[in-house]
This record gives sequence, C-alpha cells and structure tokens, in this order.
Amino acid sequence: MDKSLTLKSLGHILLSYSLAAYSSIELVLSPNFKQFVMDKLSSFSSVQQFLTNQFPALQLVVGALTFNLLIGSYNHFVVNYFKRRKLRNNMKKLDDELEKFKAERDELDDKIKAFKRERDAKVNDLIEKAQKDIERLYKGYNLAVAMPMIEHAIDIVLESNIREVTFYTGGNPNVLEPLAEKVVRETGTDVGIDRIKEMIAKRIKEIDL
Repeated sequence: MDKSLTLKSLGHILLSYSLAAYSSIELVLSPNFKQFVMDKLSSFSSVQQFLTNQFPALQLVVGALTFNLLIGSYNHFVVNYFKRRKLRNNMKKLDDELEKFKAERDELDDKIKAFKRERDAKVNDLIEKAQKDIERLYKGYNLAVAMPMIEHAIDIVLESNIREVTFYTGGNPNVLEPLAEKVVRETGTDVGIDRIKEMIAKRIKEIDL
C-alpha cells in the first residue's frame, strides 16, 4: 500500500477492511447462504453431504474469498481515487509554483531591462559629456594656437587700412565689420566675427595710446 497516503486515506482503508470483514462474516453466517449452497448442490448428494459435514470450513473459505474480493475492489477504485486526487493536487501545486516562477522571472526581466536602460542612458550621458569636453578643449587649443596669428593679421590689416582706423577713432564703429572680415579671410579662423571685432577695437585703443 502506498506509504504516501494521508492519514485520512488510511482511515478510509481501515474502515473498508472492517466493512469487508463484517460483510463477509454476515454473508457466510446468514441462513440464506447455507440454503443457497445446498440448493445448488442438491443434484450432487455426495458433495452435498461432504459440504454439510465441512460447512464451517466452507464458510471460512467463502468468507475469505469475499473479503479479498471486496478489498480488491476497494483498492482498485477507492485507493486509486485517492492517488489520482493526490496527483491532481500535486500537479496543481506544480502549476502554481510554475506561475509564481514565471511571475518572478518576468519581474526579474523587467528589472534587468530597466537596469540596462538606465545604464545605457548614463553611458550615453558620459559619452556626450566627454565629447563636449573634447570639443571645448579642442576649440580652446585651436584658439590658443591661432591667437598669435590672428593678432599678427590684425596688425597687418590695421597698417594697410589706416583710413578705416581713423574713421573708428573718429567715432564710426561700423568700420570694424569689414576689418574683421579681412582678418578672417587672411587667417581662415573660425573664432567668429564678433570676437575679431573686439580684438581689433582693443588693438586700436592700444595703438592710439
């Protein structure tokens, strides 16, 4: 018998054994049983006489067979029912655990995806910041390298455009624009017109002093 059966199942089995024993005993001890046997063997007088003398033994044999038949039927139907029910319960538990596992797996996948998105965003921010820092350093380096050349070009442009310088010192700031454009053409710098204009104005003041 399956040791995994629950106490409740064992209780049912014990009850079935008791009922099978009671039913077997009641069957062989009933007057109808003896009458039934004798009627069936009425045409065999010698056998009938033998069984009449050995009737207690016949009762014992028939009772044992009946008991075994009832227990066998119980084991086949009822015990198997308990086993199937236990199997269904185990399958349900496995299904519940599988659903729980799937939910935990999906939650973990969501956390991993969120972590990857956050990581990628941080990496992109760091890359963008590094690119901006490099561009700023590059522009600063280019300006530092180009500054002497720009200052020299300003001096040349001012020397060759004395009339425009005179106009500026006379109060006409509009001459700075064409002077700055000439410096840009001479140097090819990308510093910007406004910055060149500021440098020209500063240089004119230095010369005027």
